[in-house]
Amino acid sequence: MKHALVAVALIACGTPAPSGPADAHLDANVRLPDAPLATDPCVAPIAIEDLGRCLDRAWCARLAACGHGQLGDTDCGAVDARVTSTIDARTLEQAAVTSFLFHRAAYDPDAAGACVAAIAQTPCRSLAPNTIPIDQCAMFTGLVQPGNFCGYPYECAGDADCVDGYVFSPACGQNTCRPRVAVGMTCSTNPCVPGAHCVSEVGFLLCESGEAGSGCWADADCDDGFWCQPSPMGTIGACVAAAGPGEACDRDRQCGARACVGAALGSGMCVDTTVLGAPCDSRCLGPFLCARPDPMQLGACVAAPAVGDPCLPGAGCGDFLRCGADDHCTTRGALGATCAGAGECDVGLVCTTDVTGTPTGTCVAPLSNGTACVDSTQCASGACTDHVCDVYQACAF
Repeated sequence: MKHALVAVALIACGTPAPSGPADAHLDANVRLPDAPLATDPCVAPIAIEDLGRCLDRAWCARLAACGHGQLGDTDCGAVDARVTSTIDARTLEQAAVTSFLFHRAAYDPDAAGACVAAIAQTPCRSLAPNTIPIDQCAMFTGLVQPGNFCGYPYECAGDADCVDGYVFSPACGQNTCRPRVAVGMTCSTNPCVPGAHCVSEVGFLLCESGEAGSGCWADADCDDGFWCQPSPMGTIGACVAAAGPGEACDRDRQCGARACVGAALGSGMCVDTTVLGAPCDSRCLGPFLCARPDPMQLGACVAAPAVGDPCLPGAGCGDFLRCGADDHCTTRGALGATCAGAGECDVGLVCTTDVTGTPTGTCVAPLSNGTACVDSTQCASGACTDHVCDVYQACAF
């Protein structure tokens, strides 16, 4: 069955571990000259106030290991990793503490440690923007019984799910804990059991297994390792197993853990791009980038460059370094550096030009409440309301 790409599950319970001294916790967004740490706050048990930043740090390192570039000088303290559909690392603590205060959930700091450690084992193919794919982590235990309002996806007890109809709504007060329904049952008002897919049939919604032969309209209706083969009659399609290496394809999903290389050039083939020198046309998996000097020809998977190395044709320097004016890789701007956009600042910093609209700006820490903003990622609180950084409003009821 397809695994859920969220960092919470509903199995274990517990209470938050007591906090250590101030220097035992991570800095919010940039590296500061703290005293030496007595213990690593990201090893179990993880205090709730450290959890978001620990997830960020581990996620950032995994992105680099999977070919998204070298980390440079950043400590990855604010990658804005998504924890659930409405919570990222900056808002996690306030949301979770509100859930605890209103007795809607409990927290297991030891299970959180296991979740953070598990990120290092995440398959590169499973990585996606704003997701932390940890399955069955059991960091939170839901305490809300079916039929009652819930604020976040982790708050429902047992096998219930927090939904508005059959999907979660980001609006507080719109969701209710509803029992999950089995494969073959309608999901128009209730969510499907974990691993199943709510698929639109003719005039109604039905829970499908996502396995071979299961009904589908899109690849997302099928489990990992399967793709949706359309029906020649225009009716609902069927999930089929992914192709093997060297077989024809027109998109990555048809290749399972491999990549579909060359489809845009008219001849796609399933290729393992975790191998040095493998042909590629976009991103390689593993610690490689796709160097592609000629956009009309396939490139090759090569080692990601380090600071001072020449920029790679078609790939630059990865996601955490940037290509400088001399066509060599350099670190992004540190705190106080001049910048012309967010991509020129270290991970977790904000370029003021993105807010002011001026040609150049300065790399600054995420903005304090009351400061002008364009989106929530620029705010230390994780909330930009009417273009002003504001207090994050956790669901409290």
